[in-house]
Amino acid sequence: MKRHIVLVLLVPILALTLISCDGDVSSGFAKFLGNFGGNVYIDGGLVEANKADVKAATSTIAGLGIGEGAKTVKEDDVINDFGINVTIPVGVTSVMKPQPKADQDKLKDDLASTLNSTQQTAELKEELKKPVSDERKEAVKGTVAVFNSTIEALKKELGSDPNTNKDLKDAIDKLKLDEVGPGDTITEGDVLLVQLMTNLISNTIGTLDEVKGADGLGSGLDDNKDKLLPIINDALFTAQIAEELSGAAGIDFSGQLDLANLLSEMNKSSRTSRDDDDDFDIADFVGSINNLGPELVKMFGMKKISGVYRWEKDGDYRQFINTQQAYRGALEHALTFAEKGSHLGKLKNRGLAFDGSSAIKYLIAVVVTELNAWEPENTKSIISKTITANEWLATGAATADTEWVEPVFDEDAGFEDFGKSYGIDDADYVKQIFTNVKRINDVAGIKQLSDLIEEFLGVDGDFDEWFNELIGKGV
Repeated sequence: MKRHIVLVLLVPILALTLISCDGDVSSGFAKFLGNFGGNVYIDGGLVEANKADVKAATSTIAGLGIGEGAKTVKEDDVINDFGINVTIPVGVTSVMKPQPKADQDKLKDDLASTLNSTQQTAELKEELKKPVSDERKEAVKGTVAVFNSTIEALKKELGSDPNTNKDLKDAIDKLKLDEVGPGDTITEGDVLLVQLMTNLISNTIGTLDEVKGADGLGSGLDDNKDKLLPIINDALFTAQIAEELSGAAGIDFSGQLDLANLLSEMNKSSRTSRDDDDDFDIADFVGSINNLGPELVKMFGMKKISGVYRWEKDGDYRQFINTQQAYRGALEHALTFAEKGSHLGKLKNRGLAFDGSSAIKYLIAVVVTELNAWEPENTKSIISKTITANEWLATGAATADTEWVEPVFDEDAGFEDFGKSYGIDDADYVKQIFTNVKRINDVAGIKQLSDLIEEFLGVDGDFDEWFNELIGKGV
């Protein structure tokens, strides 16, 4: 179990340094950030920023989930607003409807223009933190439930045979969101994210229906590849907004590290004795960990309360998970349809501003969503106890002498059964995650990382040995 914890929670942080260590990538990322930088006159207070875009965006968002944007329903109603028949679950009284295309385009234009300005982006994020009315909360709650039911209905429409359209089913399944609890606070950001996800699944169903061949939904894609581009655009835009809402977009990936040293350490760790728990030496990565650790803990939304790093409210954890689910799900959606349409080479210019850190943001989202899908309460405890036991991750106070401290977990945490109970012991499923990392990195990352992954997954690579260790076989 100890090595599993280190693998799940430490390796993504170490991997961040891999992405941030190359000088060309760092300078490229700085250039990317510069495109969204502030105006010196505005920053100095000499000129007032133009806030027309953020005002237009927040005004539109404030109208989501009410009026014409919502629909009153009752239990056992059958609706087709998302493009497929779905029965209304118990307790759902209102749902948000997918926006008409013109309204979708306006919302995306306003948001994109807002994100072009540092000042407007900051104001937008503050507005999106505001809680919404009970009426809109009920609409979000109902929409999430119906959205998840729509995912299940769509998977069935794509074929009862598990191997038919498996890639599409897997990608679509990852769009699911955590349901809203009675005490959860719903913010304007939650409303926006749910609306974008609703638009995405509705547009996806519409396109699949439009191009379906003789074998039904999911067939006919090979003959209509260009029609998949709007789905890719929608998915990448949704991922970008989820990234902004999660706080990941603001993380500084400027840490420097010797790439050759890290590649050597990663290679060595996969080949050394599995009896050695000290595969990685923290001393080799102190600078990057101290830069990135506190920002990651902040992104998680965790605070130190009575000596423990945790989420202050259950709703805070749900919001964190939902942004990670939306980011991961939307990216995998885009990658899957890009592969189907032979559009992987066009991703760099399609909505999301890929940079050298995108692959690792995806990896972090995979880690937390996989754990959450296994057991949310245990996941909260595992992350909380791990950060608390290794506070230097949150404070940026690691030194060359710092050692990893294994936290003490409750006996019923059941982490040893993670693979068995959740299904992460599917080698093909895990390989697909690595393949996605490579695909994202291919767009705007470090060639050495893509080469490393390709070698790792190859016939003579170390994937099988690593995977058997992950699930507790052969070690």
